[in-house]
Amino acid sequence: MTDYDDRLEAYAETAAAALPPGAFWQGFRDYDGTGRDLLRAKAQTWLDVDLAAERLIAESQPGRASEMLADHETQVGLPDSCFQTLNVNIETRRNTVLTRYRAQGGQSPKYFIDLAKSLGYDVIITESRPFVCGLSKISGDSAGAAPVARIDSIGADRFSWRVVVPEPRVTWFRCGSGVLGQDTLATIIRAGDLECLLARYQPAHQVLAVSYQGLREPVLSVWAVPGLPLPAPFVFSRPEKSIGFNTAGQYTMVESGILRDHFDPETYEYKGKLILPSFRNSCLNYNAAPTDLTGIQGPYGDENAVLSVVNDTEELGKVHVLKQLLREGTLNGDVFKLDNSLGTKSTYVTVAGNTSSPGSISTISTWCRTDNGGVIDMAGGFGGKTFANTSYARIHKTVDMPDGVLAQLAVVADPGATVWFILNQCEVGASPSFVPVITQGVAYVTASDVLTIGPVETGNTVFDVDFTKSISGFYPKNDCLVSQDETHGLIVSSPTTGAVIAGIDVPVSWQGKRFRLLFHADNGYLRSFYFIAAGGVSLGVRQINPGYAGDITIPYGTLQLHLRADGVPSNTSVYWKDLKLTELVPFEGWDSSADGHTILLDTENPLAGQYAGATSVFEISDSTTENLYRMYQYPNSGSLTVLPRAGGDQVAVTSPGTGDSDYLSIFEFNGDTLRLNKTDAANIVSSTPAKMPAGLCQMRFGYNSYLYGCPLILKRFAVFDRYLPDSVVQALVRK
Repeated sequence: MTDYDDRLEAYAETAAAALPPGAFWQGFRDYDGTGRDLLRAKAQTWLDVDLAAERLIAESQPGRASEMLADHETQVGLPDSCFQTLNVNIETRRNTVLTRYRAQGGQSPKYFIDLAKSLGYDVIITESRPFVCGLSKISGDSAGAAPVARIDSIGADRFSWRVVVPEPRVTWFRCGSGVLGQDTLATIIRAGDLECLLARYQPAHQVLAVSYQGLREPVLSVWAVPGLPLPAPFVFSRPEKSIGFNTAGQYTMVESGILRDHFDPETYEYKGKLILPSFRNSCLNYNAAPTDLTGIQGPYGDENAVLSVVNDTEELGKVHVLKQLLREGTLNGDVFKLDNSLGTKSTYVTVAGNTSSPGSISTISTWCRTDNGGVIDMAGGFGGKTFANTSYARIHKTVDMPDGVLAQLAVVADPGATVWFILNQCEVGASPSFVPVITQGVAYVTASDVLTIGPVETGNTVFDVDFTKSISGFYPKNDCLVSQDETHGLIVSSPTTGAVIAGIDVPVSWQGKRFRLLFHADNGYLRSFYFIAAGGVSLGVRQINPGYAGDITIPYGTLQLHLRADGVPSNTSVYWKDLKLTELVPFEGWDSSADGHTILLDTENPLAGQYAGATSVFEISDSTTENLYRMYQYPNSGSLTVLPRAGGDQVAVTSPGTGDSDYLSIFEFNGDTLRLNKTDAANIVSSTPAKMPAGLCQMRFGYNSYLYGCPLILKRFAVFDRYLPDSVVQALVRK
């Protein structure tokens, strides 16, 4: 029971104690009596008054107020020309009121530094002082240590002073006080309120200048909200209904195309958007709504054992997480019953179907209960898990199968015991699927959740030429000849049989980017595009059919783009009518020419403490596996790792050590360096790979083709189009 329930019950108990004696009132006095709910309903009003009085204590303090915050603002004259209250998060409004209450006035540098600090800024003040012959230097002299410095000046400059804001103010969303769906993950703003106050309170004879060293607003910032899809540029797909969670933390069927929310089944706390991989259940029975023994083999071991399908709705209904599946009819209440109550030896049944992947790490599981002991066993005696729970619980066992051996589930009842089971599974992987996989007489593979951002075409078309009008910049390669006419466009031929090639120089601004390439041609021949570096070294090739768009990544170091057709007879012309290159990025607002990018992820793996292997969190790529950054985590330790691949080569691995698996992580990269930091990590970890991934234009969450599928919870996500200073990175990962 919660504290609210306890206090409500206390009021009801007090009311019951005041009732007259007699049997009529006994139903009001008993905890589960027929009249007790009436007393609880009456007591709710008294408790609400009690709670309102408690809230009044908090509301009287501006730093904790919510309902009465507007009254505090009115008391101190807000809003005014420096401070607005509309569309401002609640933490900023509270700090503004406190600043007004605490203001004492003053003209010293310390006063203005303290004023800025009360608003959330750490500033440096530079003052000017008169130039003194014999003491000051002609080149300029300064004295004083940060955060106050004094510079010798001549003329009007002696009346100037400068406030330097080294970092922006970051106002974090706070659980319990922030407004979900209204306040963002973090508000990072220009110090407009500070500038206004400085102008209001500065000495009348001085000239103020404010300068900034810090970061801009994130170009993308998203907070997961229950019941609402993630907004654009996120794109989600899943082609089928699947099991997820309702607001009470119970399993429920979720429609296709709907991203699952995850609520803790014990606390009902909203955790974020749940992204699940594909799961395969190899069992061949009807594991959710059985009507017969299809797919169940046995019993074996004791001739007195009996296997049947029985209704056990009452016991299943006692399991909180299963209740909604019963209400929806996904579970019909029937279960498999292995009755060995008259047996003197262990008895078992096997479930038809195996993993079809010999020698793999495999997991068996089932929801089961017993009255006197049982085992779920990897058929063949390769490893089992005993259980003695009398209420339904999910029991599972993971086994590294011997070479050549397939995994299959067996359920065992001890001598004199009965076992009831349902929702049985057999799957490849080091842990059971996060939600049940339902089978109906055949093995079943669920569709994976696909959550992506990008790619999208920008308005940046770097090359768009109609060759029937001009072929300026193109030149022949090897022994080829290049010409142009208004009918065929770019015409390339060679006196020898083989490759026909024309080239164009690649500017630096194209390097390391992804483009959508479109061209047309009048005659056949397979067309290829080669990326050529210094010394004629090929960095890669991309084949695209004429008339179709194809995406290409231009590697770093590319100096020439060769248009090529192979297998062309001698003195045969190859035509190119046009060529268009449009840049691809993950989302509108992404600046591929920025000095770097910073990605903030607030994620959680619900298997923390249960699974030791690496799981995938996030990937940004050029839509291929050739160029990417792939982020992993180890749920048990919280260790975080980023694996870059450039041109198909793995180039570096970096990890910040251990920490809570429920973490906020920062991933940064620019043209030559990547950095990684996370909550509870000791230091920012940097790496300078020999090659960096190019053409990054797509993000995907919770996906990895190289690892076992594991669930991921995404809470918050933000992107900054710059490489952040260390101090800002350290501040961002502090939740």
